[in-house]
Amino acid sequence: MGKVIYFVASSLDGYIADPDGKLDWLHEYDSAGEDFGYKAFYETLGAVIMGSRTYMDVVGFNMGWVYPGVESVVMTHRSLPLIEGSNAQFRQGDVKT
Repeated sequence: MGKVIYFVASSLDGYIADPDGKLDWLHEYDSAGEDFGYKAFYETLGAVIMGSRTYMDVVGFNMGWVYPGVESVVMTHRSLPLIEGSNAQFRQGDVKT
């Protein structure tokens, strides 16, 4: 099994979303020319694993698939729309398997 790295944008007080569950606060850090090390990190990815809520947030970005060329697994029991250009696989059960 490869190395597992938890990579997430969070506020200084440890929150990912605002009190309304929105990620809009991240947009103020989306400045041209600064990626906060994301490109270097992305180049090391072998796969990404996310839950259905994170996947639906990505759907809501209306940017297309944000993990091209990376094996992508969405852990869910729900039926979800497939983002155009996505290679996401929808799975349920044991994450390790």
